[in-house]
Amino acid sequence: MCVCWWCAAALFLWLTAVPVVESKGAVAMLTHKLGRAQLRNEHIYEKLWKPMPDVFDMVIFYEGSTQEERDVLQSRTPNMPLIYIDVTKHFTDFLQVIPQYLQNNEWQDNPICPNNNGASAFGFGYKLMCLFWFKTFIFYLPKEYDWILRVDDDVQIVSGFPIPFIYDRNSQVKIAATSWVAFNTTVERSTTGRGTGSVQQGMNKFARSFLEEKHVLSQPHFTDADQLYLAPYTNVLYIDMNWIRTNALAREYQYRVEQSTCIMVNRWGDLELWGYIAGMSRVQPYLLPISYIHHSHHCLATNLHVEADMNKTYVMPICNQKEMLTTSQGQDLNVDLPVAFK
Repeated sequence: MCVCWWCAAALFLWLTAVPVVESKGAVAMLTHKLGRAQLRNEHIYEKLWKPMPDVFDMVIFYEGSTQEERDVLQSRTPNMPLIYIDVTKHFTDFLQVIPQYLQNNEWQDNPICPNNNGASAFGFGYKLMCLFWFKTFIFYLPKEYDWILRVDDDVQIVSGFPIPFIYDRNSQVKIAATSWVAFNTTVERSTTGRGTGSVQQGMNKFARSFLEEKHVLSQPHFTDADQLYLAPYTNVLYIDMNWIRTNALAREYQYRVEQSTCIMVNRWGDLELWGYIAGMSRVQPYLLPISYIHHSHHCLATNLHVEADMNKTYVMPICNQKEMLTTSQGQDLNVDLPVAFK
């Protein structure tokens, strides 16, 4: 009997290969002004949806929009269905507990995170956005999704390369961003030149106290002689949802941070807080092979070299200062970008 040797070899390789479990993801944003998302969605459709069909759903967390507004936004990308999730309750519930943050119509001072002028410059809406993306979104995102890619409504994707780890539910990548920011824990300040120390007061002491209570010896990433740790630039952020849902230490840390009121009183940011979660969880900070314009910061965030080695960690500037932009929100870019971005 003649045996097809190459058929047998193929069968052997198929039986012994490590199985790739197909994953389902969500590319998501939070907004109360759906009109801001039109340009964002069009670029996601061109740069991510077309190259990676049937890999993710487009999820819109919205607050306060009308059905007409949602229909208009859908009409801009008719071939890319939008899944709307109403998160108004996240904001309205807070209105009922505002008094616990105020005293004589002024912010209560919190010894964990003393209030300061820098934190007072941010309103309730911004702080609730930080809380949503640090903790609350987990409860709103359906459990059918294995991962989420946050893309804020002020982001315009310029180029997207294949993202290999999103296809495998068993991927070792738990959190990824285009840039990781180095923070100095001794002065609670960014080392990239951004003066964010005023909205980090008490954050490091709080995290270390929590870890000591939990008898966890790990400390935030790269706490070497320079006392540095890394935090992801969160306006485009990948999170393995199966990892964070089952991460008991991180979930309790999220709960403790919320109960501390420091996000509302001091404006602890989700960028820095996710850095602490990555550190205490001892996960590798991966880079996303995506370049994009961040309109709010008028800059270009990119990792041109990421294709060369997806497994190597780089500490990148929070935004490429050589590519400062002056275009206003909502306008398409008419700038000469490097060839690699086109």
